[in-house]
Amino acid sequence: MVAATRHGWSVVLTCLGAALLCALFTPLMAFAVEPKPSITKVSQQQSIPQPRSRRVQLAAHSDWADAGMDVIAGETMTFSAEGTVTVACRDKWGQGPDICVGPEGTFLVSDGIAMQQFPMPSGLHGPAACFAVIGRVGNGEPFYIGGAMSRIAMNSGRLQLRVNAFDAAHVTGCFEVQMEVTKYPGVASVAPMWIERTIPPTAAPGTPRGSCRVIVFYVDGLRPDVAREMVAMGHLPTIRELFVDGGTWLKHNFTAFPSDTITSNGTMWTGCFSDRHGLKAQVRFSRDRVISESYLEPLGPSRSSKQLGPIGIDRLALQSEKKLRNAIDGEESSEKWYRRQVVETPPIYSFLRQNGQDWATGVLPIMTEVPPPLWTRSLTRELPWFESHNAWHYIDDANANYAIRHLLTRDIPVTVLWFPETDSVSHKCSRGQFGATRRTIVQADELIGSVVNELKATGKFETTSFILVSDHGHHGGRTTHLRHFDIANDFLFPPREIDSSGKWVGGGMGLSVRMHRFWNRHPEHHQREFVFVDGDSSGVARLFFPKRCMQARDWSGPNRPGDLLRYEISDNLPPVNLIETLACAKSCTGEPAIDLVLAKLDDSSILISTCDRGQAVIDRQCDQAGRWLYRYRPVSKIWSDDRGGVFFTATDRAENDPLRLIQHLGASSLGKYYDEQTWLALTAGAMYPDSVVALTRHMLWQEPLKEREKEYAPDIVVTARPGWYFGVGSTPGTNHGYPLYDAMHASWFASGPGIRRGAVLETPTRLVDLTPTILDMIGADVPFEHFDGVPRRQIYETDRDHELPLRGVSWHELDLGGWGELSYQPIADSEFKPKSINRPESPLDMSNAVYSIAAIADTSVFRIFDDVISPLTGSYAEPGVAQTKADKIDAKLRRSPSSAAKDTSTALNIPEAAVSDYTITSFGNMRRISGAVDWLQGRTDAIDRHLAGPFGKDQTHPNKLVNKAVDGTQSGFWEGYRFGQRVIVEALDETLLNGFENTVDRSVNSFRKIPAERRVERSGE
Repeated sequence: MVAATRHGWSVVLTCLGAALLCALFTPLMAFAVEPKPSITKVSQQQSIPQPRSRRVQLAAHSDWADAGMDVIAGETMTFSAEGTVTVACRDKWGQGPDICVGPEGTFLVSDGIAMQQFPMPSGLHGPAACFAVIGRVGNGEPFYIGGAMSRIAMNSGRLQLRVNAFDAAHVTGCFEVQMEVTKYPGVASVAPMWIERTIPPTAAPGTPRGSCRVIVFYVDGLRPDVAREMVAMGHLPTIRELFVDGGTWLKHNFTAFPSDTITSNGTMWTGCFSDRHGLKAQVRFSRDRVISESYLEPLGPSRSSKQLGPIGIDRLALQSEKKLRNAIDGEESSEKWYRRQVVETPPIYSFLRQNGQDWATGVLPIMTEVPPPLWTRSLTRELPWFESHNAWHYIDDANANYAIRHLLTRDIPVTVLWFPETDSVSHKCSRGQFGATRRTIVQADELIGSVVNELKATGKFETTSFILVSDHGHHGGRTTHLRHFDIANDFLFPPREIDSSGKWVGGGMGLSVRMHRFWNRHPEHHQREFVFVDGDSSGVARLFFPKRCMQARDWSGPNRPGDLLRYEISDNLPPVNLIETLACAKSCTGEPAIDLVLAKLDDSSILISTCDRGQAVIDRQCDQAGRWLYRYRPVSKIWSDDRGGVFFTATDRAENDPLRLIQHLGASSLGKYYDEQTWLALTAGAMYPDSVVALTRHMLWQEPLKEREKEYAPDIVVTARPGWYFGVGSTPGTNHGYPLYDAMHASWFASGPGIRRGAVLETPTRLVDLTPTILDMIGADVPFEHFDGVPRRQIYETDRDHELPLRGVSWHELDLGGWGELSYQPIADSEFKPKSINRPESPLDMSNAVYSIAAIADTSVFRIFDDVISPLTGSYAEPGVAQTKADKIDAKLRRSPSSAAKDTSTALNIPEAAVSDYTITSFGNMRRISGAVDWLQGRTDAIDRHLAGPFGKDQTHPNKLVNKAVDGTQSGFWEGYRFGQRVIVEALDETLLNGFENTVDRSVNSFRKIPAERRVERSGE
């Protein structure tokens, strides 16, 4: 009792003493302090201290300012701030007009500001917002406050505040900051950022409405954890309203392996894994033709779509060639040839077209039209003059503008908007989504908002469902910069060092190397003696070798697994174990840079090897229900026989394994067969999530794709270690392709009619579930058993939602902890890196120069007028008078309740009147003529419905025949135009421009005489 009494008095005295200190030492220069709040008396029996609160004015120009409060580690600090400050940096930093910034700060700053050093790393240097309210306790690390924040103090000391400004002289004004410090013994008193409803895996599924259209916002590379952190910081208002507060987050969602754009898109839009759709990488290397083709070049989207299932003239051409081969070589040979061209795994638009529907999209990695009609005019609208090399900065804007102008007006059940800049900027700019990319994500949020506003203005919002999805995540940038390992030029190509006895004692492997559009060749090697490296995904590389030995020059198919364990790289050296050699590869710093080495053992199993965690084998088999079952086993004693087979000894005593599943699951869980959903659930929180299924599906090929496997399958696949990536040059950005958690973890949010609001789905999912879910969402009549994925119906409301638990989401759950500044020290490029005139980042690059000139024809006449008069109007940053006026007229027509007015907007297409439209046969005018025909059809149909109505029909037979003839003529014309356009692009871009650059590169590098072997003397010889 005495102890309790003493404790009570000590609390009272402490509170009174703190109040006295605050009154004596409150700073006068940085704060204008309101009257101090009264201090509540604490009785002897009271065990919980009352919160201490204070409201102050924080001057924007001040340095770290005393907040007048002491904080003890473990106490809860709750802040709210309001007001605006003005940032005037236009003259010195190129900002443009002055900007007003709220307490949450801004990411929308110019490059001149972004490169400055802020008290809390911002812009190019870190994830904090510029000019936001920040704080610190004592001399501890700064922390983000923004507009509202509640967090636990990590250390004790005096609370200090400031504006996160690099130069206080350029910021004026002040913020009002309300602070409260609370300590509840044993109770977390942190105020939640928002409240969300948890949907456990056992929750009952709901039912889709089935009558809604679906808009998919596909933000390439967006990390879901970064999106939620930025939502909590107050910088993604549209995503918060639509998807966090108004929708469901599929929390444990993972992409396919490798976590790259093309493989993920194949999986997203077919609902099947890559062992069925065949899009295994960003680059396709053909063993038959010994050439490579990229899916990321201008014809890449068309190439990927054609592989999945050609349509129109493409299909007619393939079928004709198949019949010709059948007549010459026989049916079996022609069928094998056809199977190498087409996998016939239908994408989502094939299912829609079977139901008399379609999808709508701008530029996308998988599509039949490249580019779609008039899309280039949306790009030139945004792109500065003669800056085709910077086109990647404007594709998000172009796709959003194209969707608003051309897609949302169409009666299409599925519309996809691809925003690739988040991925592009993450690759190129410092720290990726923990740095400069946050500006791009904020801009993507604004573009999503513009689409949503258009739907609201046209009365379509309430009947639309929305999906926000990414194809993969990104690795790096949070606590460390990535380092590059040039596997081609620093390991495979460098000359071998041979001692006087002929023993290989050091150096590289001495192999000639080819990558897409580059060749590094030793002079003594034949042009067919090389290893092909597909390292375009950065976190993964796929290696192709000639059969059995380098000198065989045999590219007729992949190596047998046993051949990889004793591969001949030179006539004068004993065979080498390629798998072990690659696993133990060291970077120029002497550190291991390769993580996993993957090789196919047979049609049902793969081998995984590491240099420090042993080896494992995954095998799969089908159960009676036709489901794949997988088993993962650590193994030892790998050996081969003369017939190319590989044998091993399974072990149940391993203390470690390549995928670290022993640490995650325990050894007792391994060695058993589980189905795909079970493996997903077991590994959702592992370092390599869903790896057992994802790695196996990538390395194996199912029966319909066996012919493609012979031509396109690699021999070995390697992944980069955490903190490393494969590349020929350094970048401060981040990468993907890895099987690591942060690269595999993909965004997926959903909202709309019938979808749970403010909810989080705990059931693990995959991107392979996306297409089935979309088709289920619109009520499409499709065979869902065809897909590897399943419709995710737990996102829909049920009559028992009130039983689902609610929970507050606090800042410590969202805080990714990447606030520290990082020092970037790039690794020098390899001394063996070949020269190239291909400079995609330069305006003087041949391809960029040609496209910059070609873009003039698509430039809007309104833009030209505005640019001419801009010195008079001062409209450098915003659209000019003429373009704005044209946009307003078009928007008024587009949003009119009259269908005739809407069709008039499409037919006239006023804002996109371009330079090339001086002739009636221009593409723009041909589209206007086609639109005028559609307008006339629409008016005729309206009259025809009145005539057919008394007879109980929608239209008369003659009108039906006329419409069919007109639509067929239009479709045939545009199909021919699309085919001709692609032929021209292929001839110009891939044959002429790329061919010239490749020829020059080979000629320049032919003067480099670097031998495959060098003689060295060992010490003592």
